[in-house]
Amino acid sequence: GQGTAGEILDDALTVACGDGAVQLLRLQRAGKGAQDADVFLRGFPVSQGQQLGAGNAMFFTFFGTVVIAGIIGYASERTGFTRNGIIPSIIICIGGAFLFFMVGRMFGISFGSAGVNAIISSIGSLVIVPTHYRR
Repeated sequence: GQGTAGEILDDALTVACGDGAVQLLRLQRAGKGAQDADVFLRGFPVSQGQQLGAGNAMFFTFFGTVVIAGIIGYASERTGFTRNGIIPSIIICIGGAFLFFMVGRMFGISFGSAGVNAIISSIGSLVIVPTHYRR
């Protein structure tokens, strides 16, 4: 099978590997009993091109986005770029980064890597949201 490792190749749970592909006949989710693939697919439909394990990657990407946004909010106050107070600036940055994270996922919009997205959306939210700027 052709595709990147972990990619679903068809609706029968054929998964691409480094060399070739495997068809999953039985699966066992963490903390659950083993089940046949057709039973699994009734509760968790998959589509061709979907990447296995992508849910965990998204969580860590989101967590990193929040951390970067918080740092940008803090740095904007410490450098004098904004004069809202540290907590309000952090909240503005996290809100902007969260909004862009969700909109980016829904519409496939991106400035590049997740880190670049977090930085640009955080700074953008500080510019867009009415705040007390340097005079």
